[in-house]
Amino acid sequence: MHRVLIEKMIQWKDNPYKRPLILRGIPQCGKTYLIKDFGKKFYKDVLYLDFEEDGSIKGIFEQDVNSERIIKDLSLYRGKDINPEETLVILDSIHLCERALASLVSFNQADKQLHIIAAASYLDKVLPNVDILTLFPMNFYEFLHAHNSMLAMHLKESSFIDDTYKTFSVQLEELFRDFQIVGGMPEVVECWINNKSIEMVDKLQSKIISSYESDFIKAAPIQMFPKLSAIWNAVPGQLTKQNRKFVFSQIKKSWRAKDLEDAL
Repeated sequence: MHRVLIEKMIQWKDNPYKRPLILRGIPQCGKTYLIKDFGKKFYKDVLYLDFEEDGSIKGIFEQDVNSERIIKDLSLYRGKDINPEETLVILDSIHLCERALASLVSFNQADKQLHIIAAASYLDKVLPNVDILTLFPMNFYEFLHAHNSMLAMHLKESSFIDDTYKTFSVQLEELFRDFQIVGGMPEVVECWINNKSIEMVDKLQSKIISSYESDFIKAAPIQMFPKLSAIWNAVPGQLTKQNRKFVFSQIKKSWRAKDLEDAL
């Protein structure tokens, strides 16, 4: 699927003063797909490492943050040299390895030609000397592009004349209504395009929401989970009211702001 952020990634690639790039975004918004697609299209060689799938690679970064040693060990790990000008090094789920995050600074200082992109779902610190791009869920243009790339390009370039636009306005309005229901999570969009099933979309959306709730344990002490879960499940109901102020007492009558503000 086409993502508009790839244009900024191309600019990063061509920048002679580039720094290591962190692509951040909420889980399942398409970071891994985008980085792999970028590597496939614009590099002769790609080294993909995922800290979530293979915890053993953390050991390469635990010894120290010396970039030369790390590159040497990564080359040994895959059995093939890393060419700074031809190889894209991808460090997926880098938020799971603090030492790997710290190493990005040394990569910047050591070799400007090294092409390295890290993906992070949870990034709660400011890192010096790195470039950061944020990937959001798909917007309507990207949703439209997945359905009809030619129509999307015409819309982007504003190349419709008035009469021609009227011809496609009904189709565009229908697709926008679909977008409001389906949303912009790439897996859900793909499901909708392939199956046109509201039931399948609803199940997939529910699965993603449940996975977010499960991730609370990764970000906070387990004893806080009941409060986090209660707030999370209260959000949709509170958003439907005319008063958009979040009311703590409506989560549970006995709870007040002082009981829940740390979880919020």
